[in-house]
Amino acid sequence: MTDSEQDRARRQNSQETPVSAQEGDHKGPAVSIPPPLVFVAFLVVGLVLHLVWPVRLTDSLLLRFAGATLCVLAIVALLAIGLMFHKHQTSIAPWEPTTRVLDHGPYAFSRNPIYVAFCFLAIGIGLSQNSLWMSLSFIPSAFVVFHTAIVREEEYLEKKFGEQYRRYKAKVRRWI
Repeated sequence: MTDSEQDRARRQNSQETPVSAQEGDHKGPAVSIPPPLVFVAFLVVGLVLHLVWPVRLTDSLLLRFAGATLCVLAIVALLAIGLMFHKHQTSIAPWEPTTRVLDHGPYAFSRNPIYVAFCFLAIGIGLSQNSLWMSLSFIPSAFVVFHTAIVREEEYLEKKFGEQYRRYKAKVRRWI
């Protein structure tokens, strides 16, 4: 089943009427595991694997510098997105209610730029530490975050914002 077929099936099984904050929207999408914690946990697993069974990428200082640069860019993106949420007075925490669909800035290119930035941060840490395992830690992290956060967030946003979110979702990719 493709993403669009899954989305259609979810829409048919969910209410079409948007839910307002006054109608019980107290927990937002109710994500139980903080996504940053998922990325940190898999980075630690990557570090442990690196210590037990080191698989180095290269001895290139250029690659290590590229990793550090990727880390800086990811952190800057995360800070900018955090400021964007603050400016628009909506919560960045996926366990709190959302007041609006952000569809500009990085959200014009990805529905999940925060998670994309966390992926780039994990890759950057792995590259800067010359560790294949740490570089690859973004893969299980993205898988777990997709199933524990993104699916819930998308269902919540579609239920709360209805057609506005469906139009946004049709226009902008989930990742990059």
